[in-house]
Amino acid sequence: MISQRLSIDVDAAVRLLMEGIAAAPLALVSHINGQANAAKRGLRVPADQILEVFRPDLAVRVWAADKRAGIDIPLRIHVYD
Repeated sequence: MISQRLSIDVDAAVRLLMEGIAAAPLALVSHINGQANAAKRGLRVPADQILEVFRPDLAVRVWAADKRAGIDIPLRIHVYD
């Protein structure tokens, strides 16, 4: 696991990550906004978002090598306060 501290807020970090993902040969398959989902239930939590990303051509190679390795796809990026 790699951790990185940033001097920007979670929303800005997620926005930059999504721009980078769109510019690369990657696919964003899921964006989970934990804070927004909690707010729908009247709960307040610190900023917490998860991006799930994968590169389709590499995923096909992983599946061909060992279908069970598919559990490791996609890459999960957890951005939080």
